[in-house]
This record gives sequence, structure tokens and C-alpha cells, in this order.
Amino acid sequence: MAATLRTHFSRDEVLEQDIYNPAPTASLESFEDRAKNALSLLFQDSRENEDRKRLFVDAGVQHLQTLYSLFPMPCTETQNKRAEAILMEPIYPASVLQSESRSWLQAMRRRLAAKKSIRNPYYVEICRDFSYEIFSVIAKIVGRLNGFVKPFCSHGNNNKAEIISFTSVRLVNELFVLLSKFTSETVASYFKRDLSGSRKGHSAAVIVSDAKDFVFTYKKRPGKLVIGFSYGEWNVNGFPQHTF
Repeated sequence: MAATLRTHFSRDEVLEQDIYNPAPTASLESFEDRAKNALSLLFQDSRENEDRKRLFVDAGVQHLQTLYSLFPMPCTETQNKRAEAILMEPIYPASVLQSESRSWLQAMRRRLAAKKSIRNPYYVEICRDFSYEIFSVIAKIVGRLNGFVKPFCSHGNNNKAEIISFTSVRLVNELFVLLSKFTSETVASYFKRDLSGSRKGHSAAVIVSDAKDFVFTYKKRPGKLVIGFSYGEWNVNGFPQHTF
């Protein structure tokens, strides 16, 4: 093949095809056509076998397409406008909080069966990177719901953190029902679980009381939401294993 290939003009003539600088609206398909035409010039006046020519051109086009895909095309004005339009679309807090609250419930249920910490057993903290704008929606919801008042629910705020605290498991359940769109029974099922393994026959459940509150803490500087709560564990005979 090399003996009959017109290599003396291949570089110049291939570059003249401008296959690496297509128009902004050019598609990958049009690039393939231009690459195929440019590579075919290498065999102009060649006596090479047609099948071998075709194999060479096809393989060359595949390699050039791979290289072409590595070089990003500049965004056109139309594409920029479409992207800006997407950025202007509203994000509804309800959809964000529904998925988030469901993930919180799943994490709570998992942690009920997790290994207890030595430093603070029977206490769980779930930490999430979270937007303050979305957290403020939760605070506004709590402030407008009937019955979400002291001493069952309290709200505090300073320069470092904002806290929503509950001393009633019923209110915690109601809040999660509103956020997750689950039924009250489904939400309650995440607040308890039967254990397995070495603790088979034991059960664990979230505890919310005057002494053990359920707390949403938003740490403003790092932008993190910490959900903290206590839980208890009971053995097969119903005797508590927790000491508080």
C-alpha cells in the first residue's frame, strides 16, 4: 500500500478539507463525510485494492471521530440562550423536600440497627450538605402549622446556626408526612425496626420526649443540616437496653 500511496500531498490536502474546523452547526455525521472524502484523496490515482482502500478509510474515519470528540465545540448563541432559559426555570421546594425527607427516613431506619458509638450511645446524627434556602422553607412551614408551638416545638436562630426542636413524636411524624408525601403509618414504620444478627429478637425505636428532643440543626458556615435524635433498644422480653 505504501508504494502506491500519494503521501507527498496528504498533509496539505487533508488540512485543506478543514475537517478539524467545521462550522459551529456541523454535526458528527457531516464530519464523518468530510473525513472520508479527505482520506479518499490519499488514494487518488492509486492502484491499491478497493477493499483495502475502503478498510483504510473506514479505520481512519473511526480514529478521527475519536479525536474529534475530544475537542469540545464552542457553544453557539442559541445554545447559550437555551442554557440560560433552563437556569431560569423555577425549582419547587416540595419536590426537593420530598426526595430529601425520604432519604432522611431511610437513613434514620438504617442507623437504628447500626453499631452504637461509645461516646454517645443511643444517639444518632445524620449530616447532609443542604441549601439554607430550602431549610428556611422547613422553618416557615413549622411556623405556620397548627399545634407546632412551645413546648412541643421550638425554633431558634443565631449567627452560627438555626435550630428546630421537637419534643413530640406526633409532630415529627406530621412534619415528615407533609414533606415526604408518605402516609402517617409509613412514616411511623421508619421510626422503629426489628434487629437481627447477634441482637435478633431485639427492637429499636426513635424516642422523642421532653428530655430527648428531635432536632434539625442548620450550621450556616459549612452549609450542613444535622438531624439529631435519641433511640432506645429493647430485648426479646421487652426490657430496655438503653440507660437513660
